[in-house]
Amino acid sequence: HMDFNDRRVNLIEEGYDLAIRIADLKDSTLVARKLAPIRMAVCASPDYIVRKGLPETPEDLKNHDILFYANSDNGKWHFSTPNGRTRSITLPARMVSNNGDFLKDAAIRGFGIARSPTFIVWQELRAGKLQLLLENYRFTGLHAYAVYPETRQLPLRVRRFIDFLKDRFDGEPYWDRDLKHK
Repeated sequence: HMDFNDRRVNLIEEGYDLAIRIADLKDSTLVARKLAPIRMAVCASPDYIVRKGLPETPEDLKNHDILFYANSDNGKWHFSTPNGRTRSITLPARMVSNNGDFLKDAAIRGFGIARSPTFIVWQELRAGKLQLLLENYRFTGLHAYAVYPETRQLPLRVRRFIDFLKDRFDGEPYWDRDLKHK
């Protein structure tokens, strides 16, 4: 039984063997196995850029329509400047959703600028439906983890699934290979 809900489940109380979490994990009683880095891309459609202009710095985003992911964005985007300084910017939201694919589609349709994991937008970036913005800035990413209770004996099928995921996403994930890295 596979559950593809974005909510944070309680593995022990709800009887799950395993969860895949994309997060900055806090200390917990769960065992976490790192699977892959999750790079963030700030992007918009070419049509949006023609209509609203190209932001050249994160500060310019204050004059744009911003699309926020409700499960992690709190109105702030964290980034590193080209000289390596860590900063954050608070932005007003035009649209908020708890679904990354919905926000991707809204960005494609020209509703605004989204900060999205590259695994969600890589095909649209490659096809030219979305354009990377602010490439000289690195927006704080996350990692994908397989997490499971440490007290539970892992069934062989779960251990093999974790091993499969680790092997599949080892190194640079396939969705990042064609994207420019700054």
